[in-house]
Amino acid sequence: MRSVLALVPVALFAAASCGVAEMTTSPPGDNNGTDLGPSYGHVPSCTPSCSKQADCGTPGDPLYDPSHFACKAGACVWQGCKSANECKTAAHGGNFVCTASEGTPVPSCIPACHKPADCVAPGNTDAMGDASHFACNAGACVWIGCKSNSECASSLHTNKVACQQTAGSSTKTCVPTCAKASDCATSQGGLLTDASHFTCNGGVCQWLGCKSTTECAQTLQSSRYVCE
Repeated sequence: MRSVLALVPVALFAAASCGVAEMTTSPPGDNNGTDLGPSYGHVPSCTPSCSKQADCGTPGDPLYDPSHFACKAGACVWQGCKSANECKTAAHGGNFVCTASEGTPVPSCIPACHKPADCVAPGNTDAMGDASHFACNAGACVWIGCKSNSECASSLHTNKVACQQTAGSSTKTCVPTCAKASDCATSQGGLLTDASHFTCNGGVCQWLGCKSTTECAQTLQSSRYVCE
């Protein structure tokens, strides 16, 4: 399930994927180097449905058990982490802070640091994951973005990406480029990532969201998901 979730924008499955924290603190390599492009305004997304809090999450998961969710208007909404200790438990070790990052009020697990070098993943060989791409702000690692198109191309092994600052973001990221919507399509996300779910906006792929509850259920192989 989570391998599918990683293929689509974080906003799509914020309530169900551990990628929430990762994408706010790490270089895009955690999501195959890039997301599916920027989105603007409300984008319909596949959301777990519920009638009560207990319907949400996975019992026993330190970050995603029912106690970490609220059931609002029939949809599960992740409320974030509660402590650095549960972050450590979920990651099977490491040092974290549980705090809200820029652009979201929901607290998430962010690697702790004293200096930018502390933010580099063990064994990292990706230029976009080296110390020069991080800041250590108030003890929390912050990925400060890509630096050039060539850096994105080298890291992702494709020339069909650009280092751009998209609307609503303060950080430049590697985004997929296009001449037409079909350039953005991928088979890895099932129905949700075919050409009909994209537009090519100013040469950058923009994901348009889900179209129906049926395709959410089919792609995620669960009738619990609704498109809203």
